Amino acid sequence: MREADLAEFTEAAQASAHAGQAMFWQYVVRDIPAGFRGTRRRGLAVPTLVLGGEHDPVIPPVLLRGGDPNADGLTVRVVPGARHHLYEERQRPELVAEGLRKLIARTG
Repeated sequence: MREADLAEFTEAAQASAHAGQAMFWQYVVRDIPAGFRGTRRRGLAVPTLVLGGEHDPVIPPVLLRGGDPNADGLTVRVVPGARHHLYEERQRPELVAEGLRKLIARTG
């Protein structure tokens, strides 16, 4: 690969990554809280499990309260002692796996 091609590819990839990250944060900051407050239209019409960490700095448990009336089949669990990435080895991956198995069994 020529150096100019590599530089162009790298620049495009970085721009794409920044755009994706910005979109993700809008979802975290606006859409998740709005869904739980009921200020968005009912968007969860399928069985949904939300596992949140008790010490999650990104989506704190207070944002997870009160969403049940705004969605069909919504189950919210706050995991004691956990942070944001529950699936990581030092968090609670077994709870994520268990929750996924139960959710699939309910909908399968």
